[in-house]
Amino acid sequence: MDNNLRLAKEIMSHVGGVGNIASLNHCSTRLRLRVNHEENFDVEAIKKIDGVLDVVKAIGGFQIIVGNNVSKVYAAIVANYDVKVGEEGGRVARHSVILPTASLTAFTIL
Repeated sequence: MDNNLRLAKEIMSHVGGVGNIASLNHCSTRLRLRVNHEENFDVEAIKKIDGVLDVVKAIGGFQIIVGNNVSKVYAAIVANYDVKVGEEGGRVARHSVILPTASLTAFTIL
């Protein structure tokens, strides 16, 4: 299995399920997630995943630091989980509410 796909699957197994993701974006080194229920997001388990450098609780959600391969991990999540392009141009889990936040920058994969 590709290392980015493995990392994506392990991360997704600890975020509380696709339904718990209100939005998913990334910057140059971090996955940025807003979740519906923080109590279902297992920070400690995600920190233990090989390839995760750290998890940071930030205004508006969580940031999972994975390094320079973040766009590949992000692409693996998008390709393997039920997500769609949101109104902001970022990725948003289906059946979720998009709330505006200034702290998250949306990216699209071309």
